[in-house]
Amino acid sequence: MPLTFIIFPICLIIGVVYLVYVKRKERQLIEQVTPITRGEWSERRVVLNLLKGGINPKAIFHDLYIQKPNGEYTQVDVAVATKAGIIVFEVKDYSGWIFGNEHQRYWTQLLAYGKEKHRFYNPVMQNSGHIQAIRQCLPQNPGIPIYSVIVFFGNSEFKNVTCNANNTFITSIGLASILRSELIEKFENIYNILSTFYGKEPLINIIAWYAIDSTKHGEDDEVVAWNCVIFLRSKHRPDCYYNQGEKGLLISPAVAEMGGVFPIIREEDMDKLNTKEIIDIYKEISLSPEQFETLCDELFRKDEV
Repeated sequence: MPLTFIIFPICLIIGVVYLVYVKRKERQLIEQVTPITRGEWSERRVVLNLLKGGINPKAIFHDLYIQKPNGEYTQVDVAVATKAGIIVFEVKDYSGWIFGNEHQRYWTQLLAYGKEKHRFYNPVMQNSGHIQAIRQCLPQNPGIPIYSVIVFFGNSEFKNVTCNANNTFITSIGLASILRSELIEKFENIYNILSTFYGKEPLINIIAWYAIDSTKHGEDDEVVAWNCVIFLRSKHRPDCYYNQGEKGLLISPAVAEMGGVFPIIREEDMDKLNTKEIIDIYKEISLSPEQFETLCDELFRKDEV
């Protein structure tokens, strides 16, 4: 019997056992916060990512129902209590092209290259209502910072999405494919446009991974997908990096910081860094809303050619 016929089944069995082990460990992590059957899969995925990022399970709240003054209830997908404030996540599991801004009551989802159109309630407005309900539950802490994060799972792309609302950040897990070659092609197309936009090598950070993922069609529909997130930058380092004395902060954001983790190198910087400083640093090193809109126009124009 050829050696190949022996090695292949052994490798296959090892691979299956490893995948089962990974899924079991992930389930155990999620169950520290919420039952594995509660809420949507995409919400539990956010919980899992937070746990893997080192967030204390006791600080994560999933599928919260908060009673409003009129007696009705509002449902919060995920909330996290941190030293910087409360982060409230609104999680959407959509594919296709997404259009909308913070002022429009409804956003639009296009599927099948525009052949199917669906409207859904503005997630920024939706999460704003959740935050208002949370504030009403915290009369003893009226000034506590609360941040709105809109997370899109699935193979979705923002085609014309703008949002400049205070303390609101939109995150899209946009580049995803079960084919490595297809993801590379998508990335190369975007990279070429970015090179023209920047007039040089693009200022970007990239997070990419290959892992089991699920589609929106059902809990058991699992695929192994390639994923990529691109962070757009306006500069490498904020001004505080070069400042001396009390105004100096040795912060040079790279992929960890752009992904939401702020490692501190010097002990003396720990007391200096606060919520306002972090927000100001992100604003300084990221593209401005005007720059981003200009880039989006270029990206969409290329898509239409």
